[in-house]
Amino acid sequence: MSVSGGTAESGTDYASVPAVTVTIPANQLSGTADFTLTPTQDETAEGPETLQVGGRVTTGTTLPVTAATLTLTDDDTASTRIALTLNPDSVSEGEAATPVTVTATLNDAALTEDTKVTVSVGGGTAESGRDYASVSAVTVTIAAGARTGSADFTLTPTQDEIAEGPETLEVSGTAGNLTVTPATLTLTDDDTASTSIALSLDPVGVSEDAGATPVTVTATLNASARTEDTEVTVSVGGGTAESGTDYNPIAAVTVTIAAGAKTGMASFTLTPTQDEIDEPSETLAFGGTVATTGTDLGVTEATFTITDDDMPSTGIALSLNPDSVSEGAAATTVTVTVTATLDDGARTEETQITVSVDDDTAVAGTDFESIDDVTLTIAAGAKTGTADVTLTPVQDDIFEGPETLEVSGTVTAGATLPVTAATLTLTDDDTASTSVALSLDPDSVFEAEADPVRITVTAALNEGTRSADTQVTVSVAGHTAAAGTDFAEVEDVTLTIPAEMVRARRCSCWSRFRTTSSRTPKRWKSAAWR
Repeated sequence: MSVSGGTAESGTDYASVPAVTVTIPANQLSGTADFTLTPTQDETAEGPETLQVGGRVTTGTTLPVTAATLTLTDDDTASTRIALTLNPDSVSEGEAATPVTVTATLNDAALTEDTKVTVSVGGGTAESGRDYASVSAVTVTIAAGARTGSADFTLTPTQDEIAEGPETLEVSGTAGNLTVTPATLTLTDDDTASTSIALSLDPVGVSEDAGATPVTVTATLNASARTEDTEVTVSVGGGTAESGTDYNPIAAVTVTIAAGAKTGMASFTLTPTQDEIDEPSETLAFGGTVATTGTDLGVTEATFTITDDDMPSTGIALSLNPDSVSEGAAATTVTVTVTATLDDGARTEETQITVSVDDDTAVAGTDFESIDDVTLTIAAGAKTGTADVTLTPVQDDIFEGPETLEVSGTVTAGATLPVTAATLTLTDDDTASTSVALSLDPDSVFEAEADPVRITVTAALNEGTRSADTQVTVSVAGHTAAAGTDFAEVEDVTLTIPAEMVRARRCSCWSRFRTTSSRTPKRWKSAAWR
């Protein structure tokens, strides 16, 4: 069996396939064999193509073999449009005859046959025969299987002394039923017209904080003077500065260049708007039109700059009101206003800050109820913004002194700036203990007791509880009674008043002895705290 024939071409549309042998075993009606087909990937739109899979019987009875057809489908989209490009795409009026290459490019896959594009030069703002010598049509051929083709034409600009600015030529094409996108060739002017006018300003700019400023506008003919007066209406239009926002509106003024003179002047007042917004320098464009009847003059505009006097912000500081809340405010929630302030000029875009209230020495859930994050917004053009957070302190009887919460922020929209955190203080309404009092139960023992006596010692704080354990070492020493004579010595013991409690107890036992003339001393029993 072999693969050949059909509309697909071996070696072009697919890799050559060696013949394979299919064996139909004796007493069987069919047999199989495999071969590998490797299609050729290209960018040519050629539609589905076929391969003929044929065979002949080489062993056994000679029988005819009916061929099979294998279809190779195309994955390329046929081009429907051609775009023209030029090199160069701009020619100066002062240049001599200039070769220009026009390239035609299919927008999608290549085609299977040559594509001819007839290219014409004409149209646009430049006029054939006046601004350039007439150009004959040329043919660009895109070869079969290719996507681009090129051809050259010669452009010969007409050198004149007319100031007419850049002009354009349209380079268009036709190619059967394909759409051809034209290209534009720019013919730049090399003339400085003796009849054009340039505007200039004095001063050419002011600071935003300058206040009302007189400005002189001068209109200057760029070459010889004229034999009649020339009136130029000068008005403000364009630029990045906005009338009514960045400066007070300015009425148009008329500048007159007298006959025989080259310049004329007029004045107006510019009043910048002082603000606190950090913004780039902004411009005003002063343009002019010639009001003199029958005069066709170009007017070059002038630019006036308003420089900003605001420093860019480098950071944001958070502040609180109030910045201190008593623990005793637990009966009602306390609203704390967080204010974010840019350290310098305001910004031209909105700034959003996510504000979080977190533990510091105060602990959420123990000293105050946990607080969700809030979003604080500094509006465009503003330097501050506020948001409220609700703080609910936890009331307790523990003396712990003032505790703090950290109020921090992160910029989540707008320019990335560091945010300086603020501290919210939670003041304690509990009084610190200043002493510990010991008490005994019982506080009196008969000397004649035969057995050790259990005595309970209680240590008590005189005021509120404490936030940490308090340890008290208790010692028994002689006063009017003497250890070893009137009672057996007692070892020191340590009592612990746990955090958040006011007292602790512990017991001790000892035997009392006293020597008299009528009683024989007994063996002393050592005393020990239990």
